[in-house]
Amino acid sequence: MINDRYLEEEDFVIQIKPHVDSKGWTGDVSLSIMVGKKNPLNDEDFEAMLNFTRQICATVPLMEQNKIFRDAVEEEANKHLPIEDVFDIPDKKNGSRVTEIDDNIIHISFGKDETKH
Repeated sequence: MINDRYLEEEDFVIQIKPHVDSKGWTGDVSLSIMVGKKNPLNDEDFEAMLNFTRQICATVPLMEQNKIFRDAVEEEANKHLPIEDVFDIPDKKNGSRVTEIDDNIIHISFGKDETKH
């Protein structure tokens, strides 16, 4: 259950819902984009953020279709938050990109200045 105390009016949230049957997770997921009704962004910024959020969601089918892309995404994910850290709740002091740990939410900074094109 998501506690809305973590959500701000300007947030764009991607919900990932696993499809389950009597045997467990089927391997499929549904993605939803949630935006607050009172989002304060102007129309141009809102559209840019919505497009960016859509692009993030579009990586899911790309990962399924393209092993090279999937491997690149996994490598990038390991740089920013190794899977081991997800289970161990990483320490913010050890050079981690984790900026805050709040209940069951881990905040990660991917740093705009580190983006390579």
